[in-house]
Amino acid sequence: MMKTMSRTIEELMAVDDPYFPEFVNQVAHAKNTIRVLPAAPAAGQRVLYRLQVTARSSASGTVLSSGGLIVDHGWLRVFGAGTAALPDVATASHFPAVPGNKPPELPGLFLAVDVLGGQFAIDSGMLASSPGHVCYWAPDNLKWTAFDMKQSQFLEWVCQGDLDDFYQRYRWDGWQDEVSALPLNCGIGFFPFTFTAEFDLATASRSVVPMRELIALHIEIASKMGEYALPLAWPDL
Repeated sequence: MMKTMSRTIEELMAVDDPYFPEFVNQVAHAKNTIRVLPAAPAAGQRVLYRLQVTARSSASGTVLSSGGLIVDHGWLRVFGAGTAALPDVATASHFPAVPGNKPPELPGLFLAVDVLGGQFAIDSGMLASSPGHVCYWAPDNLKWTAFDMKQSQFLEWVCQGDLDDFYQRYRWDGWQDEVSALPLNCGIGFFPFTFTAEFDLATASRSVVPMRELIALHIEIASKMGEYALPLAWPDL
């Protein structure tokens, strides 16, 4: 790969048609409940600099408009510029703190995590879809599957998609209150595990688990199953 000099944040921001105002409008008119976590503009610009993408890209949507998005009572957490409890997009995706002359060769760019430890990422060519498309690492099989969307379409789905239908196998009566009360760095663990034949929503027990522990458990088991696990980085926050 040819070496590429890092662009300055001024160069990355200097576009005529930035994407993030459009995304702010999408969030304002969302069908799904969305709580926007605040972040200073400088924080978003630091993340954009690490990603080395311009303000025209769909990746700038959450980064320049929020610390992250808490969607559907907290069931889905979309990464942005980061907060005290939620990593930013670049950190979650293992980007270096300061861009070097060579872009990082990473399997994907993490976009969001759900309360079960399921993960959404843009495929860079090593997951389950074509480069530039979103994949989902599902807690029911610990495999990457194509989501058949680009990032801008995924963000539209976050705002308008039928999340009840997508997650119907895992949603119990009263989940909204239980999930809303969770700290943002925690998820829900089921037992029996969601990826086992024994899992039954009606009889499975639930517990609050730190997200980094839930992800680490899934990665360990997926590796034993011979499945490729892209390790979302969830630092001590």
